Order: sequence, then C-alpha cells, then structure tokens
Amino acid sequence: MATPTQFAFDLREVAELLIRKQGITEGKWAFGMEFAINIGTFGPTQEQSYPGLMASIARLTLTRADNAAPNAPLTIDASTLVAKQ
Repeated sequence: MATPTQFAFDLREVAELLIRKQGITEGKWAFGMEFAINIGTFGPTQEQSYPGLMASIARLTLTRADNAAPNAPLTIDASTLVAKQ
C-alpha cells in the first residue's frame, strides 16, 4: 500500500475537529476565518506594476452562536458531535 502524500479536509470537517480539540460539548459554534489584507503595487517590473491587493488567512475561529440562530452550513451544534464519537 502506498504512503499517503496528501490529506484533504472540507471546512465543516475542520470545524468539527476544532470543536472536539477544544473539548466543547454543548452550544452552537460558528466556524470562520480571519483574513489579513495587504495593498500595494504588484508586477514583474516597476513599469508593469499595478495597484492590487493580497489576502491571506490569518487564523481560524470558533464563535459561540445563539442557540436560536438558524443553522448555517458552518455552524455546528457541539452536542451532536458527542453522540458521533
């Protein structure tokens, strides 16, 4: 059997793993991302440079959501994860 060289995770799976890692067992939690945005002049040469921006993901977040909030794709009820373990 070949040794894996890559693993892929969808965002919901990452959110569930982070909730478990933090030991959260109750409440709804929204998974999000904090972006860092930089502006500047970009191009291969000074003559071919144009204004632009660069965005990067600075960190991942879990934010407690109101239990009455509607379910969103990346809002997870932590109590349902306890049952899956």
